[in-house]
Amino acid sequence: MQLPFRKHIKSIDRFDDSFQQEGFLRLHKRERNFPYSDIDLNSLHLRQSDFNYPNLSDCYRSVSDKYDLDPSAILLCSGCDISLRTVYESLIFENIYLPNSCYAMNHVYSKMYQQNSINYLYEYNQKGGLNIKDIISYITATSDNLRRKSLLLLESPSGFTGIKIDLESFHILLKFCQSNNITLVVDETYLETRDYKWSARDFIDNKNLIVVTSFSKSYGIAGLRAGLLISSSENIEFFRKVKPMHEISSFTSSILSRVILDPSLSSFKDQILFDQNLLTRNSKLLEKYDFHITDSNFILFRHLNKTCSDLSQILLSHKIKIKQHLPVKYFGEWCSASLGNHEHTSLLIESLLSV
Repeated sequence: MQLPFRKHIKSIDRFDDSFQQEGFLRLHKRERNFPYSDIDLNSLHLRQSDFNYPNLSDCYRSVSDKYDLDPSAILLCSGCDISLRTVYESLIFENIYLPNSCYAMNHVYSKMYQQNSINYLYEYNQKGGLNIKDIISYITATSDNLRRKSLLLLESPSGFTGIKIDLESFHILLKFCQSNNITLVVDETYLETRDYKWSARDFIDNKNLIVVTSFSKSYGIAGLRAGLLISSSENIEFFRKVKPMHEISSFTSSILSRVILDPSLSSFKDQILFDQNLLTRNSKLLEKYDFHITDSNFILFRHLNKTCSDLSQILLSHKIKIKQHLPVKYFGEWCSASLGNHEHTSLLIESLLSV
């Protein structure tokens, strides 16, 4: 007997990204490999309560205090992917606008929950940024005079180009979405890996705005799965209706409350900048590579005479796994590697110089 799978499940493509070979540097995952200041991971004292069903009231209070948000405006989630899943599961869209290269789970969840929607991909420019006027023109041209229910996803900074949107452009885009009843979802997963002056969180009173983020990249708990969905209190009330029985585990809650207060984040940002300069100010590397500086915890690069595929394979032979991005229309083809660990960056430089 064949199980009665839903038809749309067959259209979902999932790629195995579980690179687990021992002894390799996993520079493709953008993980934080930088020590905490006030947390000794070797002497964590676990309690029985860390294995019980969670009481998340203290964690909600810690997170809301950190971001100066009302607790009623946030929903803890088991990773940013579940924050996004909650959006796709809860709302109805006819058109979905995504960057031409974005977090892959957007495509998975749109097929799972928005089978009748049409997905449109908008382009990054040659510098890896966004032309807001072009995006608005594209949406206007494909939305039947803006009568269709639409979602616009914005990654700021981008998980591909690493570039964040400027405040003036965001104001223009938010106003356009408000005027045309478009749901604007801003993914700020990488925002806190660098210093920043503003966040989409600052405008969360706008009822068509949703912000999602993760505690993986900046705070180093990717494996514990903790993310955040932020919106108006009225919206969060509805999103809570589809949340799991428990948003995150007791253990994750205990660690999250500590790492978001740990002062090491500032030093981590300094290390990212230091690593960036090690790469981009190395005259011998500049003879062989193009570099693209980002607003995030990774750097983009490509060899002047070798394809990204060839470079990726060569570095694998050096036991270094980097991320190879698919080529796009204007921005082109790039590789990327995590920053924020001096030893790892030094090994990367040594290998790049040998190519």
